[in-house]
Amino acid sequence: MAKQGKKSKKNEEVTVHYSIKGIIVLAVCVLVVFLGFYLFTLHMTKQDDNSSNTNTDNSEVVFSYDTILLGQSLSVRDGSYYVLMYDFKDEEKASTYSNLFTDYKSKEDAIPIYKVDMSNGFNKNYVTDGESNKTPTAVSEFAVNGVTLIKIEDHNVVDYIEGEEGITNMLS
Repeated sequence: MAKQGKKSKKNEEVTVHYSIKGIIVLAVCVLVVFLGFYLFTLHMTKQDDNSSNTNTDNSEVVFSYDTILLGQSLSVRDGSYYVLMYDFKDEEKASTYSNLFTDYKSKEDAIPIYKVDMSNGFNKNYVTDGESNKTPTAVSEFAVNGVTLIKIEDHNVVDYIEGEEGITNMLS
């Protein structure tokens, strides 16, 4: 029996020795993986720095608190407000409506007014070539055909005006 006790001690020593070796191998593998990721990341960032696709435009970002998406038009916090919808890319009309917007906004008794760029991709779902929906009760029901001014009170459309003449009369 004495011999069996010695064998078990040798087995224990071998097991302990094998465990330490396994831990060392595992640690080396983890370090190699981390080093590989580090070198890969370093290579990719240097490649991006040398790339001609980088944007070197250092112009200042300007936020417009007057321009909203049509999907937000019923959820603005102001109780009563106008939303002027037109295509910003149509230079002739955009200039006219931008001036009308600015003139109205500068009035002392003016209620808040917001504008919506109908050429924006996020607003394209609401543009229609057919009949406009003049009584939408939800954002999903909007169907706008051309330049439009809506008045919203308590998240409901209360007035819907289409066309330059009607909009000019309302905002003048």
